[in-house]
Amino acid sequence: MFPLHRHAVIRFFGRRVWQGVILLGCVLLIAVPLPFAGDSTPATMDPQSGWIQLFDGKSLFGWTSGGGGQWRVVNGSITADSGESGYLRTNTVFADFILRCDFRLNAEGESGILLRSDTKGDPAASGYKLQINNRDASFPTGSLVGYLKAAKRQAAPGAWHTYEVEVTGDHFLIKLDGTPTADGNAHKNRLGAIALQFVKGNPVEFRNIQLKPLGLQLIFNGQNLFGWKIVIPTGEKAQQRGKIGTMLLGQSGPDWTVEDGAIHVKKGPSQLENGSLYDDFILQLAIRANGKGRHPQGGVLFRGDQGVFSTGYRVQIDNTFPGKDRDKPANFGSGGLFGIQPARRVVSDDDQYFYETLIVRGHHISVWVDGIPVSDFEDTRPDGPDALLQSRNGAGTISLLSADDHSSLNFREIRAIGLSRAGVTAGTPAPEAIPGGAGAGPHQKEIADLIDRAVHSNDPQEQVTLYSQILELDPNNLVAYNGRKDAQDKLDALQARLSQQQQMQQQEQTQSQQSEAAERDAVQRAETAFLAYDIRGARSHLNVAKKIDPNDPEVQQLDALIARQETLWLVEIVAAMAFGVLVVLGLVMLFLRRRGPKQPYLEILDGPEKGERYLLNQEVIHLGAVAQEGGNHNEMVISDPLRSVSPFHCEVRQHEGKLYVLDCDSANGTFLNGRRIHPRQPVLLKKGARLRLAEGCTLRLVFSPMKKN
Repeated sequence: MFPLHRHAVIRFFGRRVWQGVILLGCVLLIAVPLPFAGDSTPATMDPQSGWIQLFDGKSLFGWTSGGGGQWRVVNGSITADSGESGYLRTNTVFADFILRCDFRLNAEGESGILLRSDTKGDPAASGYKLQINNRDASFPTGSLVGYLKAAKRQAAPGAWHTYEVEVTGDHFLIKLDGTPTADGNAHKNRLGAIALQFVKGNPVEFRNIQLKPLGLQLIFNGQNLFGWKIVIPTGEKAQQRGKIGTMLLGQSGPDWTVEDGAIHVKKGPSQLENGSLYDDFILQLAIRANGKGRHPQGGVLFRGDQGVFSTGYRVQIDNTFPGKDRDKPANFGSGGLFGIQPARRVVSDDDQYFYETLIVRGHHISVWVDGIPVSDFEDTRPDGPDALLQSRNGAGTISLLSADDHSSLNFREIRAIGLSRAGVTAGTPAPEAIPGGAGAGPHQKEIADLIDRAVHSNDPQEQVTLYSQILELDPNNLVAYNGRKDAQDKLDALQARLSQQQQMQQQEQTQSQQSEAAERDAVQRAETAFLAYDIRGARSHLNVAKKIDPNDPEVQQLDALIARQETLWLVEIVAAMAFGVLVVLGLVMLFLRRRGPKQPYLEILDGPEKGERYLLNQEVIHLGAVAQEGGNHNEMVISDPLRSVSPFHCEVRQHEGKLYVLDCDSANGTFLNGRRIHPRQPVLLKKGARLRLAEGCTLRLVFSPMKKN
């Protein structure tokens, strides 16, 4: 055995130790993902279905931080990993919605997503908390804290997870990584902002924060302008249009029509005003600026004066920007607040639809274009009537604006919903916060009487009032607390049913009005077509009206007139067809009569016998200058003053229905169509052929109908 040197041993084992450390590190890097590595991939978003981004992946635009926490954007994610506890809250409030959000937390971390929180104060105190907490056994991740408890499951640490929560009224449906974790009701706020929570010492990341507002109703039926009216400039605003625009367009009025399910406008300026008034609302619509070499301008007006042109706030439609820099809108940009705040980026292009979302609440205005946030404005100016100079906070109209004579715009898929300012109600403390065992003190008799009245009452509103009075006297009274909660549940359910019934009645009324308007429109179109003698078009329009209300007397009367005209039209068509058949038959008979069988003739074209015809009705016809000499004779005797035609010059023979000419060794030759033929060789004759005998006579072969005897 060879002795090992001490330094060699150290180097050998040292090298093996370092190799082991490196190998272990590689295994850990592969097996355990880093908690805060920037591996975020933007989730797909469908703005056409109403989805919007609450976080654009690049900035904190549209959010406001509070409390503590160092909020910043890292590798496409919102990150908070230092500082005191705090929150990041949207500047916009939402009512009913579907929210999607990815989050990532360490093994023992705590955080949350706060729903429908107040825009002032700590959102954790006013909103619903969507739990992110692997240590809380009472309400683990996937729960709505204090209301809906998820099954005991923990989100794997260091990995991305996805929340999806659907909130409609008081109902919450929560999914974690696609699996439902909680489904039930919670009675608190109906409206509020969304906030991300940071708890000191618990780093957290959020990404792909998207939201789809729910409950929006169509305010354009896609068929006609029912519920809308055209407003044109008057006074000074009308004069601003100028005479040149009128001369170029040939008329002064705007043109608002419905084409292919979209509102189309040209020949502005004007606006199309919806008949309803909105103060706070959510509006979503699709817009197309039809460029054709220009950049049309227009807008969406809101909180305007009814029947007055271009009042209220204006969300701009203008897709122009200098060069290739979309971050510098040339004229406030599509989605910008005209005259107030430009859009931070031009997202849309001419000649293709873009989808716009507008949320207005109090003094705050937010705009998204194709789901991307472009405007976020808090109007802190003094209240007043002119939105360009002052804050306009009252209810008003929503209008579609065509800005000038060259505007050509389309609008479709227009949906809206009002946000009632009375919709936010104070929350009731959670049951766990109410201790038991406290006595009623000196109000015991009064409380007993109130409880007796509440128990025997069948009116949930009265029960809520009575139990509330008891809790004012004894805040720790569990009977009153539970009784008021049950009564409030009944009252909420009753109000929900009444609201649903009213909504159904309103929908039925709206559908009835829309059907009536569609019927009137179809009848008018049918009458116009009928007067223009377009019977087919009249019948087509009337069939639409008949489907809606076949018993309408006006529809029945017009149906009878159209049917009578259709009968007359049919008679005229049949008569015309019969006359045409007779004419065709007459022409055919005349043609056949004139056609008949035809016979061949030789017609003399020059000389003393010019114009004479000789029927070729024998098998052989002899032509010559003499009638007979010896045993020979000619059927056609040719007069020849020049004596150039031989006595027996040529023959015309018939063979198998064809005619041939044969020169009989004439002295001066026989010529067919100018060329001399060889003696004793038959040559075919065709219709119109010219046959010249020497210099004495020219004949032509013709065919004429056979003459009847």
